[in-house]
Amino acid sequence: MKRMTVKDRVTTAWPVEITSPPIAPTPIPKAGRSAIAEIVASELEAIRKFDPHQPRDPAGKWSLVNAVEDLLDGGGKADKLNLDGLGPFALTGARVRASDRYRSPNGSTAMMALTDTHGKRELRLGIVSPDDERKWSGSNLGSTVVLDDPGITHLRSSLAKLHEDHQEEADAIEALVEDIDAFNGFEPGAQLSPRQQAMVDQYWQMADGGVMKQGTLASGQWGELRYLIRGNDTDGVDTFVAVRPTSAPANWTLQDSLTRENALAFDDADGIGKFLDRLDGLTGHGTAGRSATRRFDPDQPRGPDGKWSLTGAIRHALAEAGDVDALNQAASAEAKRITGRDTHFDFTGCDVQIGREHAEGVLRGLERFPKTKLTRVSTFGRGGAEDIGQHGDAYAVTTATHGRELGSSEIHFNAGWASQPDTYRAYLAGTHSQGWGVSADPQGVALHEFGHAVDFFTEGQASGAAGLRMRNSGGSSAAASSVSHYAATNGGELTAEAFADVMLNGDGASELSKELFGLMQTHYDEMARRARGRAVVPS
Repeated sequence: MKRMTVKDRVTTAWPVEITSPPIAPTPIPKAGRSAIAEIVASELEAIRKFDPHQPRDPAGKWSLVNAVEDLLDGGGKADKLNLDGLGPFALTGARVRASDRYRSPNGSTAMMALTDTHGKRELRLGIVSPDDERKWSGSNLGSTVVLDDPGITHLRSSLAKLHEDHQEEADAIEALVEDIDAFNGFEPGAQLSPRQQAMVDQYWQMADGGVMKQGTLASGQWGELRYLIRGNDTDGVDTFVAVRPTSAPANWTLQDSLTRENALAFDDADGIGKFLDRLDGLTGHGTAGRSATRRFDPDQPRGPDGKWSLTGAIRHALAEAGDVDALNQAASAEAKRITGRDTHFDFTGCDVQIGREHAEGVLRGLERFPKTKLTRVSTFGRGGAEDIGQHGDAYAVTTATHGRELGSSEIHFNAGWASQPDTYRAYLAGTHSQGWGVSADPQGVALHEFGHAVDFFTEGQASGAAGLRMRNSGGSSAAASSVSHYAATNGGELTAEAFADVMLNGDGASELSKELFGLMQTHYDEMARRARGRAVVPS
């Protein structure tokens, strides 16, 4: 199916046909009628339950060997800090399943212990000076918080957004400096207009340690994790993370109590990303390629190669939603928390588990690119929430949002597929095994669609760059062999497939996908910087 331009206001995605005529969302054909039918039949057999704590092997793939005891019960290298059995844990009945530390580039150390307390999973996270690392024992001494599973999920999402916010503020200062340099505003005695003087004053306020953003990353027992982003005198920004204990006075602020001895300190966004990676590795939320245990839905299917799917982890807020109405509310609340904006979710006509996986994919996209102007996520087709026109064979469709600013978009999932979970999963796995699409599951479809949403946000620059890259590098055959057959359709589908490839497979994605993802990041950052510049620079 053709991906139309922003001007045409609609883009279709992931048609299911491998050959003509298109396959409609009807009962699966009997085995023997075609190659796809045989694949579908085998995939239905492969959808089965398994141990929800199944570990990965060192290559990052789900292990088929039952090594749970070795990995989770404090054996091997899981409890790196040798905390299991220490008094502060043992006295509360907490068994340390894994522990690790993260030393921030310019500040303190995050000490982390993942525990099992009477069947309840918790994370103890303390922030101490490097000299006190060996003294940390997980006690409530004013620098440690305890987070439950929802709190861990919240912290992960908050750190992903903090990574984005740090880069955004750094870009804003860089843009401001460029503007001031353009009119020689830093020259002594320069004659400045009121607007130019306001820009110079704003710069010096930032450079003098002015607070740009601050807030709470997560709340738990014993305290909260607070953050602060402020300017520095090297035309950049610093981000700090510290614990505000419950015993702190009402007028406590991170700015007033900040020292390099009691806070993680980051002078670039990469450090925040590395901290999140270390946390993910400990708590089992690592993305494809990390050798970490990961909790996921016990009904998660295997891929076409017999390996456990890499994309099944569903966050607690979605997993707890027992029906579609609850799921709509949970997904909308998560999107609001991640972006600060309202995004309406309506999974009418959708199997609730498929809806959870679609929502998780969209939310993962928002965590990675939170400025994307996604306004609505819904279903279409028979039994769906709305009528968006003739797209009956597509798994999903991304459209421009009518009546909203340029760059806004909506994602719509086909209720005809989403209401038939076994059929949907089997066809996805079948098309994936034939090299048609990058993903073999519903979460991957959602990530593909979010790639289109990011392209809308860049006003088509990402897909334009991808199309040019395809034309200059062997045409559609290069895209088909490097990414997927569907990626060879046009620049828009190449962009979306490359996005999904990197989001699903990390370092295991194709080199072409990683290159195009980088171009998408560049165009996204530029659009976000422009928006931030309009908000920061006085007019």
